[in-house]
Amino acid sequence: MTRVDELSPGQRSAQARWRAAQHLRAAARVAYESAAARGDSAATRVAARPSKYAEIDETILPVGVGQPSPYGSKRPILRLGNDDEIGYGMRRPDECFTAAVATVTQIPIEEIPDSHIDRRRAAGYDDEQIARDFENDFAEWLLARGLQMVFHKDVPVARERWIGVCSTGKERLGEDHCLVMSHGEILFDPARSLVPQPGTWLRIWTLSEVEYGITFNRKE
Repeated sequence: MTRVDELSPGQRSAQARWRAAQHLRAAARVAYESAAARGDSAATRVAARPSKYAEIDETILPVGVGQPSPYGSKRPILRLGNDDEIGYGMRRPDECFTAAVATVTQIPIEEIPDSHIDRRRAAGYDDEQIARDFENDFAEWLLARGLQMVFHKDVPVARERWIGVCSTGKERLGEDHCLVMSHGEILFDPARSLVPQPGTWLRIWTLSEVEYGITFNRKE
């Protein structure tokens, strides 16, 4: 990890804000545990707080570079087949795993651990520290939820819902992309709601680019 005395004033300020956010996150755990105990589903959460969400319009192409997001501060969502299953769209380029986990498990995205890769990099944390912290957080979350995450070298086409991981060929943390799969088909790309950054475009992934799968099983 980068030494504190090597950080710029802006980075030290960002780290201070990050530590404050961690305290708030700890305080929010009480609310998370309460929601988990109630068994709130994604559809229940959306129905209870409709003003916080915006439906993704799949009839239009993603908005152009430099244009504001059509969803504003709301969480973009997509109804998957019926009103009881929610697909969560991304609001940040480093959020695909969180959105995919929320969609596959149908656990409200507000209750899924978020790595905040880009924010933590800006605060001076290196990728090794970011990855280690998130792995610990996610392991604790799985334990609290009674879930087991399983990696599949051979993609699990027998499963109705699973995460397909596509590689960009870059080794940097967060460069791989997660898709929501249904059997042997791509059901939903959480990046569908993103606004392209200058000099970039939204990639259209194909089934042949899925390198491995992830599923979640309930522990006995």
